[in-house]
Amino acid sequence: MEEKRRSPRIPLKVQVKYKTPNAFLVDYAINISKGGIFIGTEKPLPVGTSVEFQILFPNMQRPVKGAGEVMWISAGKSDEPPGMGVKFNELDAEGMTIIEQIFKDFAGIKILVVDDAAVMRRLLSFWLKKIIKCEITEASDGIDAISKLKEKFDLVITDLRMPRADGLKVVEHIRENMDDALTPIIIVTTVASGDDKEKALRLGASGYITKPLRYSELAKTVRDMFQSLVEVSARYIERMPVIGITVDYEHPTARSKDKKEPYLFLKEAYVNAIEENGGIPLLLPITAGSELIEKYMEMIDGLLITGGNFDIDPRYYGEEASQKLGEIKEERTGFEMALAKIALDKDMPVLGICGGMQLLNVLAGGALYQDIPTQLRGAINHQQKAPKDNTSHSVKITNNSRLHKIVMKDSIMVNSSHHQGVKIYGKVLLGSAVSEDGLIEAIESPNHRFVIGVQWHPEALYKKNKEQEEIIKEFIKECANKK
Repeated sequence: MEEKRRSPRIPLKVQVKYKTPNAFLVDYAINISKGGIFIGTEKPLPVGTSVEFQILFPNMQRPVKGAGEVMWISAGKSDEPPGMGVKFNELDAEGMTIIEQIFKDFAGIKILVVDDAAVMRRLLSFWLKKIIKCEITEASDGIDAISKLKEKFDLVITDLRMPRADGLKVVEHIRENMDDALTPIIIVTTVASGDDKEKALRLGASGYITKPLRYSELAKTVRDMFQSLVEVSARYIERMPVIGITVDYEHPTARSKDKKEPYLFLKEAYVNAIEENGGIPLLLPITAGSELIEKYMEMIDGLLITGGNFDIDPRYYGEEASQKLGEIKEERTGFEMALAKIALDKDMPVLGICGGMQLLNVLAGGALYQDIPTQLRGAINHQQKAPKDNTSHSVKITNNSRLHKIVMKDSIMVNSSHHQGVKIYGKVLLGSAVSEDGLIEAIESPNHRFVIGVQWHPEALYKKNKEQEEIIKEFIKECANKK
């Protein structure tokens, strides 16, 4: 429990109402850090005082309860209120969950502050750093901001009126030129104009705040700004694309501990890769019900067809099974084919990984090597012994392919964990990568906005390898462009 109390600052407004000398109600916490809470008050309680408090977080019907001890008091300087630091001794589970969520949403965010007035820019940065633990980058005007937007920021705060590219140009650059629909952008302006506000919101600004004319009002403005960010965060999640991920299916065997019940499972790396790159992962349990499959496809914005330790039945591509054919999972193959057909008909983005690539190829009328080592002369080892977060061989990327535009390289290193592979392209599919033994390692459809299959596992490499991360990000970016 002690580890959970080491929460970062939470950027929210504060108001204290004393109920008894040693109990008070906090509307919002202003700074939660080092396992405690800073309360701005007119008359702080003495150090060592045991206190009870309630915190009413935004959008909550009732406050969460806590108890603690006053660890230090502050008389307050010219730029901050007086107050006291209260150490948490107790906080109910609901309150801890909220704190951890805000920790996750706001800790360590990168903010770009754009203002042609250096004094105001520095003051904004000063207060931002006091209210939240963040990394600030300053830009002196819109042109300077656009040059710095090559780097990814979690929040952009820009003045509206600037001599070189105003705030509206900054918003327009982010939303249209960068094709970024998610990054929150707060407009701060001295003069509140209805027309300007309407233009800013129409271009894609997330919030619009009037800049204080007196520095004494700046702290309140910054807190209001972060209240806007709390609301923006909710809208951000609403705009995140939902990615349907197929799962594996296991029949009970003689070696199974539970010989009666089949089960569904998926390696966590797939989920992490989607969640950490801006998508909402939704696992799709296998079903034969066509109505349920249709419902699944209404719920998602993109489809990720995963790999697994099984083979596609060769009857799907007109061949008899060889002796080297592995386990067949008819339920899973039929389910994934049904999903993929609907996705292709809807022009929904699809990413096929390993067995998912093979399924896309077969669905398009292509054929597979049932066993690469015995069917492909001169084949390299495609079943590495090292963990999947290691690479084992290179692949050459086809020029002018969608994959080449994503990774921006002629060749990349990949991992390898398969004994089957593409032998004949499916109709309308193009090869976009090939290994050194001539095996097709990636396919794509030029007739869809995003349909790519890769024979390797980018979900196991993206944390170490920028090119693999870009494949996942581009997929999620296409899914975010909801039709």
